[in-house]
Amino acid sequence: DALMYMGEFSKLIRQTLNNSSKQSVSLEDEIHYLETYIKLENLRLNGRVTYKLNTDKNIDLNEIMVPPMLIQPFVENVFLHAFDKDTINPTLTINFSNNQNLLICEIIDNGKGMNSEVLNNSKNSKGIILVKERISLLQKQTADPISIDTIPSKGTTITLNLKLNNYD
Repeated sequence: DALMYMGEFSKLIRQTLNNSSKQSVSLEDEIHYLETYIKLENLRLNGRVTYKLNTDKNIDLNEIMVPPMLIQPFVENVFLHAFDKDTINPTLTINFSNNQNLLICEIIDNGKGMNSEVLNNSKNSKGIILVKERISLLQKQTADPISIDTIPSKGTTITLNLKLNNYD
């Protein structure tokens, strides 16, 4: 188990170093990065978390470019905050779709959800603020690119709205 964990961790570190100097990566590369991260976290949790990655059929994963490591902090929060030992069948779903000129990414969990106080604090979290700033530097838009919908004891959905291919 330790060798497998170290192997996945090494792969994640190599991908992180490789992607950190790039302004954009293909959606396919970003998905591979997320899968490696999820596998590593799931090893830590003895494979308890079921995960699904879904993409619309009309999305060309090699053509769409996204800022690297933009989605990972939200996935990390799922593993750190959404699931506890009492969560039955913990599930993480990541959906990619496009709507007009936007790539829509939904990160959905069936975990603890957040009450209004935690939700307000999370909207002011350092990680979310940094992601919002990074998106605003890369794309000009008036609407908030991140929305958070949560129901206590039912789960949370984070939605990211990213302009398509605006990151070259």
